[in-house]
Amino acid sequence: MIKFTQQVKDDWVAALRSGQYQQAHHWMRKGDRYCCLGVLKDMHPAMGVNSSAKYCTYMSNEGEATLVEGLPVSVQHDLALMNDYSIETTDPQTGRTTSDYQNSFEDIALFIEATIPAGE
Repeated sequence: MIKFTQQVKDDWVAALRSGQYQQAHHWMRKGDRYCCLGVLKDMHPAMGVNSSAKYCTYMSNEGEATLVEGLPVSVQHDLALMNDYSIETTDPQTGRTTSDYQNSFEDIALFIEATIPAGE
């Protein structure tokens, strides 16, 4: 298993900013889109304990977990919630509900840089 080192952290942040990955919500990967943790798993498949994990929103959904050595589950949970946080609005004329996702990959990259320590 790969450890969450400073190099892995730097590579992950760079990938989130690269434009190579399109952001998905609620799914680790859906088609060619990824949640922030799905990007990390795509870059370093050995980091995910459960390679079949599908959901990003809550790590223990259906008993699945995407544990990364050196990255606490609570941090992974916070990142998943940050990735999927949205404000839903309903158009009063049509009744259609839309989700306005609040955090881009850039926002998440800034959070990772500022708050998540890497191991050696």
